[in-house]
Amino acid sequence: MTSQGQLRGLVWGLVICGLWGVVLAGCGGGGDGWDVSAPPAAGVLPQVGEYSFSQRGCFSVEHDPQTEENYVRFASDCHRFDRIPIHDGRFGRTWGQIGGTHCPTDSYKIAGVFETPTRARGRIQYARACQTTGPSVSFVAERL
Repeated sequence: MTSQGQLRGLVWGLVICGLWGVVLAGCGGGGDGWDVSAPPAAGVLPQVGEYSFSQRGCFSVEHDPQTEENYVRFASDCHRFDRIPIHDGRFGRTWGQIGGTHCPTDSYKIAGVFETPTRARGRIQYARACQTTGPSVSFVAERL
């Protein structure tokens, strides 16, 4: 029989893991209409700089001097950029909805992992008018 403290620790651990899954998968998990899932963590710290991106969009890694953490700066249209946190080498973001009411013209869902400090891979899916514009596709981002 476990003690109440051990049980409480287990519950908090499950809550934290569940919240991390929502961050990477977006609200609604796998049932949100998107065809993109989070890759396994690699624990790689990426280098700051501009990256080539094998699909549509602009991709870079920047450093936040306040938090001392690196983040991905991404825009599917190269105009409106999102700041995507990197945790244990993984990153993910959903912008827009499928079948919902938040339908920007630059909607996307991206999930990736840094394999090395200068190379990331993952999947991205684009949408417009709350409908996907095709299946998710693989991407590679490499530091220039």
